[in-house]
Amino acid sequence: MIILGQDPKVDDKKDNFKVVPFKRDVDYYYQKGNSYYYKNNWEKALLYFKKAIEVEPDEPLNYYNLGCLLSKMGELDEANQTFEYILENLDDTYWECYFLLAINYGLMEEFERAQSYLQQYLQSSPEGEMVFEAQELLWALTEEDLEMEEDEVDEELFREYRQEILLDIDNLSRDEFVGKYEGNDFLIQVLQRILYQDDDARKEEIIKLLGHMRNKVAAKLLKDFVRNPWAKDRHKQMALLEMKNMGFYHRCQVYLKGRFLEVDLHNFPVKAPVWKDEWEEVLNCALENMQLNNYHEVLLESAQAIWLDFINAKSPHMPAIKKFETWAAGLEYSLARFYLLDITQKEIAKKYGVSCASVSNKYQTFNEILKLE
Repeated sequence: MIILGQDPKVDDKKDNFKVVPFKRDVDYYYQKGNSYYYKNNWEKALLYFKKAIEVEPDEPLNYYNLGCLLSKMGELDEANQTFEYILENLDDTYWECYFLLAINYGLMEEFERAQSYLQQYLQSSPEGEMVFEAQELLWALTEEDLEMEEDEVDEELFREYRQEILLDIDNLSRDEFVGKYEGNDFLIQVLQRILYQDDDARKEEIIKLLGHMRNKVAAKLLKDFVRNPWAKDRHKQMALLEMKNMGFYHRCQVYLKGRFLEVDLHNFPVKAPVWKDEWEEVLNCALENMQLNNYHEVLLESAQAIWLDFINAKSPHMPAIKKFETWAAGLEYSLARFYLLDITQKEIAKKYGVSCASVSNKYQTFNEILKLE
């Protein structure tokens, strides 16, 4: 008879037992990692995904999960090393790694390497799940290269003109700005480069300005922008909203959530009523406070989506905003409840300088309309 924990070579009558240590399996670490991922605790998620690799160091899937998480965290160099390690040392048929390497190098603005990896993906996996996306991205990169060759300008002159435009954006009303630059073809080149290269605040400013211009050239620039896989989803949602509000009701392609989608703007649910400054203040207040707590970009986009959905659902009976901090706190708490984040109502109330009761009240308002639970 063999007793659990006892060396079978030892007589069972002797009081000589081995202690069998408790050992976690890979599924446990993977599930824990996923749990912390959805709670926005990236460091603990990373810890558990690395633990899975320690248990099964030769399993490419463990490295693939780690690489995907690192990509989400913005650790693109380390993510790329992980994907390359899979292909070089573990399994050269993990062709999705080529696609993800292309996306990451595109985000790093190393577009030649991005093109190379897209070509490798298409050659290695001609019937893969991401073939359509890879073809579209490769086409977009090639088209962008051709446009850059055609539109070469004197860089010194460009910088001077860009500075003048930025000053006018800061100091003129949108109507004054549009009037001053109407018919100026060089303006679009400057706005395009700002839209792709400047910080988030400038990009959002340019998107709204293009929407205010209400002409075919501005619409084309926005249409091209929403197809860019390396632009943030939040900015593309803003661009779609501007396109729809300027009367652009055609079908268009947009790259959202990792794939190209064909959307009909006439039915696309992004149109909001005439945007009010108080709604912008609520959103900005929430996003600024969330950024202080290092919320991931995905969750910042989700907060904006909740706010837009709420406004759309309540329009034209959107309640008056008396204290935007209260609504911003309610918005963050709604997001926290939806994603099961490890943050309490009391902590959020303290952060925004409002009462717990007001946070709870606003959450109930959001939940009643959007059924967040």
